[in-house]
Amino acid sequence: MIHRNRSTASSGSGSRSRDDDELEGGALDLVPSATALDRRADGRRYELEYDPSADPASQAVVAAVAAFTETDPAALEPLHAAVDTDALDALFRPPTDASRRVAFRYGRLEITVGSPGTVTVTETTVETDG
Repeated sequence: MIHRNRSTASSGSGSRSRDDDELEGGALDLVPSATALDRRADGRRYELEYDPSADPASQAVVAAVAAFTETDPAALEPLHAAVDTDALDALFRPPTDASRRVAFRYGRLEITVGSPGTVTVTETTVETDG
């Protein structure tokens, strides 16, 4: 587990330095409520936790994808090309008592948004259009 912190943080495979977290931290600046993220040892899965009452789901998705792919968020393909971002935000906007889960493809990635406040990015082996 990597905790949102600019100093050295611990992960399952050892410690990560501030330099290792620079891009991840920059992407996470999009989602100030991000509290924890987890990069699986195989490097094909990434999970971000956030507070949906503070940040929209679509912003959390962009931050998670940018951190996972080590890409500047501004350089990513627009998220609205893969999903209706307004609908996604509305679906996960509090208050909601329902447990919700939405999954969609974003290039070569499978994105799963769940309640309360999780985004999972998984690398797939097949790229699909939109």
